[in-house]
Amino acid sequence: MNKRSFSAIILDMDGLVLDTEPVYQQAWQYGGKQLGYELTDQLCETFSGNSLQAIRQALQQQFGAAFDFERFLQISSQHWYELITNQGVQPMPGALQLLETLQNRQISYALATNSPAHIAEHCLRHAGIETQFSIRVTSDEAEQTKPAPDIYQLAMQKLNTPAQQCLCIEDSLPGIQSAHQAGGITVLISAKQIEENASSQIHYQFSSLSKLAEKLKPLAGCPRIEAVARES
Repeated sequence: MNKRSFSAIILDMDGLVLDTEPVYQQAWQYGGKQLGYELTDQLCETFSGNSLQAIRQALQQQFGAAFDFERFLQISSQHWYELITNQGVQPMPGALQLLETLQNRQISYALATNSPAHIAEHCLRHAGIETQFSIRVTSDEAEQTKPAPDIYQLAMQKLNTPAQQCLCIEDSLPGIQSAHQAGGITVLISAKQIEENASSQIHYQFSSLSKLAEKLKPLAGCPRIEAVARES
């Protein structure tokens, strides 16, 4: 069984640490409806982990170049903000367990998200874990967002850790692509079977953060990931 040592961990936020994806989908569908368009669940699922530019392209490809993306973004963002404020947001299963494991074993970690800083802070605060991430990289700081490598590269710099020593945890393929391009050890959290053409950038896959937390073992003073579902 192959094992890889690492010195730090980088975590995505939406859909990995926090259960925000259903809220985003609800907000996107509301924004589309206000403009007279129906956004299917399947279309919204393709937005996960992607940049605003990629979402714009997908919507204009689906509904035509006349689709008013700026107005859509304004309406859906406001609705999303209200939903989070009124309903809160929950950590994903296993997220708190993983954070506790990292803290107990004194493993450095950072948050790396495509969300801007004010959105990340709003989410973390309403989930009650805003103090859990002293190191964060948000889209405001990066020239390009995921799937470009910029956000992960900045997180590696803030952690003062070489790329090959960073375990990068994601729930989406655009996020995996970002981490892979940055040179990190990639971990996909998903119970879904991944198509072969996308699997080459995934070093490890676990069905949940809980499963991952169980496999983080400090060996000889250096943490390692002990078991793998996929090794490239």
